[in-house]
Amino acid sequence: MRQEERTYNSQQLSQKLAKERNVHLSADRIRQILKKRG
Repeated sequence: MRQEERTYNSQQLSQKLAKERNVHLSADRIRQILKKRG
């Protein structure tokens, strides 16, 4: 992804990934991944 000034919550990021990258992850799964990456 290119650098953007905007921040996204997990629901918004889930929708953005599905639309722009054809990657389908639930908001819960995105939260789990981000927590692990800390």
